[in-house]
Amino acid sequence: RQRQLATATSAALFVLAFASPLCAAGVALFSARSVHHLWIFVMCAPLLAFGWPTTARTPRPGVAAALFALVIWAWHVPVIYDGTLRAPWLYWLMQLLLLAAATYWWRAMRSPSPLGERLLALGATALQMGVLGALLSFSTRPWFDSHLATSAAFGLSALDDQRLGGVVMWVLGMLPVGIAMAWIARGFASASASNMPGAGRLP
Repeated sequence: RQRQLATATSAALFVLAFASPLCAAGVALFSARSVHHLWIFVMCAPLLAFGWPTTARTPRPGVAAALFALVIWAWHVPVIYDGTLRAPWLYWLMQLLLLAAATYWWRAMRSPSPLGERLLALGATALQMGVLGALLSFSTRPWFDSHLATSAAFGLSALDDQRLGGVVMWVLGMLPVGIAMAWIARGFASASASNMPGAGRLP
């Protein structure tokens, strides 16, 4: 029942993400798009991962981290990113792939994989999110043509909007990593205290 509730809540939060003003703002502002994607990563994906059938094959943390990085970086290639605002099908493909990759990542973090593998995957995720955020924040020119004419209405230049979005990704992007780290530490401490095998598995 808890798994069903988690899945239903995830679906409701996913719908809310696209019904909220944040989604509309994401068309005009890269920074709003960054917050929107973090909503999916931090709110929708972990609940969906919790509700995933226990009979499903367990993902490997390294593979999950690599797939998530590939999806994140691919959608920030300027020509692909701009294409999502011109082609609705590409926009929805981006959102669904982000949800799928993030859910797969959270499932790997909750798996009984060795503690070292999960910590290494967490570190790799933190590193790639930080690098991408830093590149966006310290860039001297806007990456995305689609926001050149839309950010001014919000009192931001396209470059300032991009830098703000980079900071969101760089700083707030560490939030899911921190949450997963806390879960792993809690599971490890609990298993160690009870002297049971599988130390480090998430509850």
